[in-house]
Amino acid sequence: MVSEAFNLPEQKIFTLARKLEVRLTDGTLYIPFGNITHLQADGCYTHVHCHNGQRHFTCERLGWINSRLPHELFFRCHHSFVVNLTKVTMLMRTDGLKARLVTNEHVAVSRRRWKAFAVAMVHVT
Repeated sequence: MVSEAFNLPEQKIFTLARKLEVRLTDGTLYIPFGNITHLQADGCYTHVHCHNGQRHFTCERLGWINSRLPHELFFRCHHSFVVNLTKVTMLMRTDGLKARLVTNEHVAVSRRRWKAFAVAMVHVT
């Protein structure tokens, strides 16, 4: 394994690779972090949404995928959502707490994570 060969922690490999490995029913897909707008939980499954409108369905849980993402770029804003901070255009308090993405999709933000999310948005590079 790469992490053993270079004596790096597993999380560091994903950050260096700048791609998310997603297992699909017919193979493995490698999606560049910059192409991902958000991830959405669907029970034991996860939908990976990309900025070009593509959506990939995987049998991996959102928590497992989130543990493999660089936290300086992605934020778990809700039990069901992880967003790419660079793809958020606006935080809204209308009709619940939401984040608007570059694709004009709205993602729910939990009240408990609202302040931390706002802070993360200020510090995103």
